[in-house]
Amino acid sequence: MWGHGYIRPFQRTSERDEVVPNSGAHPEGVTSSSGLAARAVATAGWLGPWIALAALGLWTSEPAGRWLALAALGVAAALWRPRGRGWWSLAGAVFLALVTLFAFDGQRRVEGVLADFDAYWAERDTVVGRMLGQRLDRRLSSGLAVTDDLVARTLG
Repeated sequence: MWGHGYIRPFQRTSERDEVVPNSGAHPEGVTSSSGLAARAVATAGWLGPWIALAALGLWTSEPAGRWLALAALGVAAALWRPRGRGWWSLAGAVFLALVTLFAFDGQRRVEGVLADFDAYWAERDTVVGRMLGQRLDRRLSSGLAVTDDLVARTLG
């Protein structure tokens, strides 16, 4: 488990040494920014997909751009994760990226409809009215044909 890009919370420096916390602190007490940065990157890489998933779930209940922005940040953190990532986590991160892109497209379409709903409704009314008119005309002609056939059988 620890060999897959995770940072161990405690590590031994040699067999004789005692266990020391891996907080990035040097023996002199000076903090190492690279140790903290590595831990932050590893944590963000682990937490990113969960943040993206939660943000997408919140977006489905309340379609707002802020949830998609948070999901995009989570996906970026998941894809930025350092070495040691397995195929499944990479596939999951790519899947989340695709879902986030589709959500952005859906959000764009919804905002387009909401921005000019009257034009959208007029277009839909025209299309649906044309389809309904065609179907009613087909039914009318079919009914007239059956009626003519029935009259011909009755009189003939």
